[in-house]
Amino acid sequence: MNEGTLGSLLMVSAALFTAAFLIGTPLKRLHIPMLVSALFVGMLAPHTPLQVYMHAPSFSHSFSLLADIGVIFLLFFIGLEIDLEKMKEQGGDITLAMLLNAIGPFLLGTAFMRLMGYDWLMSSIMGIALMPTAEAVIVPLLDRFGLTHTRTGRYIIGVGVLDDIIEVMMVIAASLWIGEHKGIALKGGAVLAQTLIDLGLFFLLVFLLYRWIVAPLLRRIGADKASLMMMTVIVLFSLSGIAEWIGLGSVIGAIMSGIVMQPAFKMMGKEGTSLLESIHTYSYSFWGILFFLWIGISVDIGGIIHYPLLVLGLFAAAVLGKLGGIFLLVPMGKLKSKEALLVGIGLNARLTTEIIVAKLLLDAHLIDEKIFTALVAVSSLSTVMIPLLFATFAKLWGESLEKEAA
Repeated sequence: MNEGTLGSLLMVSAALFTAAFLIGTPLKRLHIPMLVSALFVGMLAPHTPLQVYMHAPSFSHSFSLLADIGVIFLLFFIGLEIDLEKMKEQGGDITLAMLLNAIGPFLLGTAFMRLMGYDWLMSSIMGIALMPTAEAVIVPLLDRFGLTHTRTGRYIIGVGVLDDIIEVMMVIAASLWIGEHKGIALKGGAVLAQTLIDLGLFFLLVFLLYRWIVAPLLRRIGADKASLMMMTVIVLFSLSGIAEWIGLGSVIGAIMSGIVMQPAFKMMGKEGTSLLESIHTYSYSFWGILFFLWIGISVDIGGIIHYPLLVLGLFAAAVLGKLGGIFLLVPMGKLKSKEALLVGIGLNARLTTEIIVAKLLLDAHLIDEKIFTALVAVSSLSTVMIPLLFATFAKLWGESLEKEAA
């Protein structure tokens, strides 16, 4: 990056942070997190004089890279707070929630596309595209409202992590379909088997890393905060990088890094708590704001104007499908109504794998520009509406849910 580009990046970032601070400070009095104000600042920024700099490829690439690093710090902190024992106790329930979270939008999305006149194949593809969840968008809000340790938080995080595995399968399926369309001989079973092997090897690596490397080193460094922070960064970047490299995604790597390092912070007592508070402040006052600014900048709601019926229909299918699926857990006694509503809203966050899959299919000429634009618009609309809705209901019920968890 040359000096001019670096200067532009720093000055534009300073302007965006300033705007987020000025807008977010009064909103905090209404219990609306600064992250939400950053989201709206990011949406408005490309329509201001700053667009001259923001449309430059070098700026977009650099800002996107910083945002990607930012989200792994946020998810690392969430991993530090995950109660593994509670997650194990609810493992079956979370798996059931993941299936319901996927099946609902798939069925409604497929049915809606059939009503719009599309064939079964295209309708099914659009139904599948509504299934993923971008938990990275909503998880920071869980922490801001003190919901990470509640049943609501465990469901959203647990379903989100399992959903990441499904997203990998989606990309594989799209790649296989593209290969078949182009006459490329691809062995779907072999690719799927390789993915499952990679997943198993990754979790084995995490176990061995902690057992034979991290744990012995932790016993050596004692209560040295600087050494613990350095080890934290090494583990975080290593596991996130490996997970991304083998195709599982940095999200899984970042959360697993937090789980791996969790005992270390507990072992250090007050020193560990102090360092944890520093990481929390830094993550949310810098990386969190940066990430939500980038999400806002990435939003493209132009498709709503061009194809309103298609976009709003798919958006409704996704929201109602996920809410309907999760609400089935209420009569089963797994969740209360308030919890189900918050979980259902949280799992509707998007702007993730479905865009990647849609772009692959568009480039292969398997879907047209209209379908692609509609999918991007649905994701963008979700990205705007879901954090705001979640913050609104979390503000109303967060305190009572937190007390129940305590």
